[in-house]
Amino acid sequence: MTIAEIVYLLAGVIAGVAITLFAGMFFVGRRPEDDEQYPVGGTD
Repeated sequence: MTIAEIVYLLAGVIAGVAITLFAGMFFVGRRPEDDEQYPVGGTD
């Protein structure tokens, strides 16, 4: 494995973790009441 390949893999892992954390904050930040008032597939 070359250094470039290692850097590429590390960048992919870091990006994946960042996306996961961002999505986690987005879903955790939502209030449960919103899901009850506006269910998925609603009349928006």
